[in-house]
Amino acid sequence: MPHTEIVDDICTEACRGKTSYCTLKEIIKHSGLSDKALEQIKCVERFKWQESMREGKDIGWTESHIRWVELGYASKFAEIYKDGMTNKELYPIVVASTSTSP
Repeated sequence: MPHTEIVDDICTEACRGKTSYCTLKEIIKHSGLSDKALEQIKCVERFKWQESMREGKDIGWTESHIRWVELGYASKFAEIYKDGMTNKELYPIVVASTSTSP
């Protein structure tokens, strides 16, 4: 089960304004995904948003994942990830430290 701090970090925007119960948080808590997997998914979401803005259209989740891997971001993420790191820390390091950027 993922750590509460990681779930809270990932759900900050989606659960904003909810005073007690957030369906997304409950789904994530019981998803069986590790902290590492959740943080990488959130990084891919950020990448998807940036690439979609750059291209002026939604590139979609499939294309985002393909590019994430092809650009070496998945490997770099695996290399630098340490328990407790959040996507806010990881994402800039991952995209800045690879030789090929979008």
